[in-house]
Amino acid sequence: MSIYLPVEIWTAIFEEVPDTHDLISARRASRMLCATATPFAFRVLFVAGTRRSAQGLKHLIESPQIAVHVKEIIYRDTGLDSKGKKLTYVRTSTIDALYDAFSAIYNLPLLETVSLTFFQSYGYWRGSDIPGHRKLQASVLDALALSFTRSQPNLKSLHLHNLHITHLGPLASPAIRTVLEHLSDLRISLLFDDTTDGSAFPAHWEHFWGTTLPERILTPTQSALISLTLHSDAHVGGDARLALADMRFAHLNALSLRRVVFDARTGAEVFILAHAQTLMRLELIGCKLPAPAYGSAHLPRAWADVWDKFEIELVGLRELRVDQRRSDRWGFNGPERRYVRAGPQMTFVEAEIGAESDAADAASLKRLHAAVAARVEAP
Repeated sequence: MSIYLPVEIWTAIFEEVPDTHDLISARRASRMLCATATPFAFRVLFVAGTRRSAQGLKHLIESPQIAVHVKEIIYRDTGLDSKGKKLTYVRTSTIDALYDAFSAIYNLPLLETVSLTFFQSYGYWRGSDIPGHRKLQASVLDALALSFTRSQPNLKSLHLHNLHITHLGPLASPAIRTVLEHLSDLRISLLFDDTTDGSAFPAHWEHFWGTTLPERILTPTQSALISLTLHSDAHVGGDARLALADMRFAHLNALSLRRVVFDARTGAEVFILAHAQTLMRLELIGCKLPAPAYGSAHLPRAWADVWDKFEIELVGLRELRVDQRRSDRWGFNGPERRYVRAGPQMTFVEAEIGAESDAADAASLKRLHAAVAARVEAP
């Protein structure tokens, strides 16, 4: 005895199925299920850093029956080939295939999110460099700019992870600037790689934080952006010309900062407090304050002062995450040291300031967490 379910019931079922493979399997069962499951099976397209995966993405993009349902593209470069083996280099054919695929995304009328995670390692001290990955990044960004020139998408979210700072020219294109103007969610993460650029690295690092980020990336987003993520895999402060104090976002609701040094030139604290009326979610990962200079006992500013200020002024805050432990490159976990001193070549060195100050900081942070929790529980 066969059981008939109306299309509306199948639609409701498929809306709750998270596994794309299950949805694709359902499409094979019958014509009716194929038609019903297709909009859900291809809402999100995944692509890896291989030629075969890129060709598959392009095939789906160029299929009118599929393209009308795509809302998100997620690219992840793991440094592995299609068989899971570690790549020793990136083939030109792979770079070309990814360029062809991403330059065709103008065919996706409902596209809302593009998430790109590039290879996480370039320099020898982060693992073996794989020739071609920086060229691949530049090629994918070039392809996006070309596609956006052909047709402006209704993009709401743009995630760019593991960016190498010397291959970001396409972000200056007028087409990408127009896309940035309408974003509600922007996530940027940078790689600190001073091994491949030699003596030119400090200038590149300064140019990104002092020019590329504020002028080309952040300024266009100021009127529409709701959620902002700025992450670096190394500490960055005012010496890199990062200056947030004068940046204003009319509707900023969520902010995540990683390894930002809250010094006077960076203006990170001022930036956060300036958005007190709209900010509801705040995440600070590995962020630091300047420690006293060597031979001095004077602490320019304590975290206790920052947390107390946040408790008083961030009246709309409903979610707070501040990391309590640190993990270094060798996987060591220990108490978070929240103060740094400037080191060589745009680097910072963690500093201990004493148990009494640490205890005061911890107590103040605990009060801030309690205040936020009380707001959430309040009727």
